[in-house]
Formats: sequence, structure tokens, C-alpha cells
Amino acid sequence: GCESLIEVVFSDCENPVTIGFQPGTYEYGPFYQSPLKHISLAREIALTDAYAKACDDDDEGVFSNKHSSDENLEFLGVEMGANIKTIHPYMFSDIPMTSIEIPGNVTEIKDYAFYNCQSLTNLTFADGTSDLTIGFQPSSDQRGPFYQSPLTRVTVNRNLVHSKAYAAACDDDDEGIFSTERNSQNTTVTLGSQVKKIPEFTFSKLPVNSIVIPGTVAAIDNDAFTTCTKLTSVTIEAGDEPLTIGYNTPGNDDGPFIDCPLTTVVVNRDINYTFPTGDLDTPD
Repeated sequence: GCESLIEVVFSDCENPVTIGFQPGTYEYGPFYQSPLKHISLAREIALTDAYAKACDDDDEGVFSNKHSSDENLEFLGVEMGANIKTIHPYMFSDIPMTSIEIPGNVTEIKDYAFYNCQSLTNLTFADGTSDLTIGFQPSSDQRGPFYQSPLTRVTVNRNLVHSKAYAAACDDDDEGIFSTERNSQNTTVTLGSQVKKIPEFTFSKLPVNSIVIPGTVAAIDNDAFTTCTKLTSVTIEAGDEPLTIGYNTPGNDDGPFIDCPLTTVVVNRDINYTFPTGDLDTPD
């Protein structure tokens, strides 16, 4: 209820600050009803056990608040420093940000981290020296971190990998990393030179019209672009190595572009087409 509080800064520190709600409260974060416009994080945030177990999609993000829906509120953004390694569930949910850049030092984004950010259209993953683990965790509702955020531009400048829980459970039920029921516009996806592999369901159900696969991408898993119902053009750029593509997961015998209405496919390098071990049936 700090109704004039518009900025919060966590100063640089190697040790995390534990934050969240405690048992017996109304399950809202510490800044509830404070109309934050700018958030600066220079240290890692950890969640209390109670928060981690109980947070859900009912306005319970660490920084979310009822004032966020004020049409006159100009949200200036979120900055994350070099000490930030993990973005926890619901940390930035329901915040009226329009864009976010995930710095290269972040190594993990958990489920629902940016859930229901209804103004979030521009997402950038900055260069990083390590892979970024992304997806949903056990006992979640199996949605990605950006579920219900209407992304129209996604720029990926580093390699993305699935959490073990995501890799084991993801399917074609709106569970792509970036899929959302809110996005009725077109989404532009740009892949940078650090992207080496596109895991299954990564871009599934995104309303993307075209995609360019850079020469640095070495593999595309099955179902990577499944049910992208606006995807008509795919360009595979020249590269030093062949592109491995096809049925990479036993039991899910679908190619990467299943249910995509492709009309133009440009291939500028060799393709290795794979099957699960022992499955040599003719593909559909």
C-alpha cells in the first residue's frame, strides 16, 4: 500500500535476498499495491519456501500489484545486473512492461516467470557464454515462462535448452516456450549466431509468418515449430556443417514443421534427416 512508491533498487551484493510471502498471509508479495514503474536488480533473489510452494496466477508475483492495471501508469522497465542467475516463478508476472532483455548471466528462467504481462511484446535474449535453461517445473500447469504475454518480437542470441521437467512433459497443448493464447498478431523471430540447436516445441503455436535458420544452427528437433498456423516461409542459410533435422524423439514421429502451411522452403546446405532408433517407417 505504498501508493507513491514507483522505484525499487536492490544494490549489488554477492548474497541473495530472500523475498516473498509467509504462511498465513494473503499470499501477496512485499510490494503489493505499490505502483512500481522501475525495478533494478543488482543481486540474486531467492523465494521463501512458502512462496515457492503457494504462488500461482492470482496476482502473486514478487513485484505484481493491483495498481499495475492503471492505464495512466507508464512502466519504465526492469534492469537485471550481473549477479542475477535465476528468474523464479511469477517473479515478474502481471507487470505492465512492454519489453525485456534477459542478460547473458541469467542461466535459468522458471515457469510463469513473466506470466500475464499483458503489454510485453518485445523479448530479447542477450549473448551469453552458457546455455539458458528454460521451461516449466514439476507440479506446474505446464506452461512456459511467457504464457499469456502477447509477444510480437523474439530475438534469441544464445542457446536455449529445456529444463528436465519440460523436456519430459511438453507436448502440443499450448506448451511451447513462447506460446500464448493472447497473441493474435504476427510474431517476428530472429535467431543469432550463438543458437546451435532448436529444441522441440520451442516456437510451437507462435503466429510467425517466416523464419530464417542461421548457418550456425546444427540441429532442429521434431515439433520445434509445430502448429505455427501462419508459418509459410522457411529459409535454411548456408553453413559449415549439415543441418540435422527430423524425428529426434521416439514416439513423437513428427517433423519440426508439422501443421505449418509452408509455401516456400529455401535450403542452402545439406540436411541430415534422422529417425528414432529402430524406426525406419516411411514418414507421413
